[in-house]
Amino acid sequence: MRHFFLTDGTLTPDSREARLFGEDARHIALALRARVGDTVRLADGTGLSYPARLSAITPTEVICEVLGCERATVELPLAVHLFVGYPKGDKLDLVIEKAVELGVSTVTPFLSSRCVRRPAAEKQDRLLERQNRIARAAAEQCGRVALPRVCQTLDLSAAMESAARAELPLFFYEGEGTAPMGRLLRTVPSPASVSVVVGPEGGFSEEEVALARRAGLRLAGLGERILRCETAPIAALACLGFFYDFGDLA
Repeated sequence: MRHFFLTDGTLTPDSREARLFGEDARHIALALRARVGDTVRLADGTGLSYPARLSAITPTEVICEVLGCERATVELPLAVHLFVGYPKGDKLDLVIEKAVELGVSTVTPFLSSRCVRRPAAEKQDRLLERQNRIARAAAEQCGRVALPRVCQTLDLSAAMESAARAELPLFFYEGEGTAPMGRLLRTVPSPASVSVVVGPEGGFSEEEVALARRAGLRLAGLGERILRCETAPIAALACLGFFYDFGDLA
């Protein structure tokens, strides 16, 4: 069943009708070539899911008959906040897409000493808008009901301060002094929130690792192999999902 977000506040548990406009309407009418009577699933971005039947379709507006309201079970049982060192090329697009599929609540890029790419300040707003479109499309594709958010790029100090607010703040590092991820997860069996901090292509400097320690982050490892900057967050998030959503992590 096709999935769409309606986050303008018009969709509530009492709704009997909902309307989709803009790109969503064009997609339903022209790309999907949907017909009156087809069913879709709507979400308000807060965790509620609404099965609906299409009752009128044009490329500019789609009217849906809301059939009910459900508390969906597709979300992780905790908030996961990803902090990722700004990578070069289009790697961040991939990380955002896969992180959303794996259940993150927020993605925050940050700039550290070894970041190769440093987006121009005048392009930040357009980049952020584009990145949130990627997050929204990924959430719709995988059937999520909470809408993840890509946040404004921070400097490393601000990112560490924000990450440290999580109940279990994890700083992934390939050097000495890390603990296996599974061991760290067992120290907080049912956290309300976890932060995942992963560096850029060149990793972290010793000074940055020291900053993470002082901020209260817990140094974590992902095994003996050195993972690419776009692979490490995907691996970490997959482990989190397995541990907290499906079972245990050896």
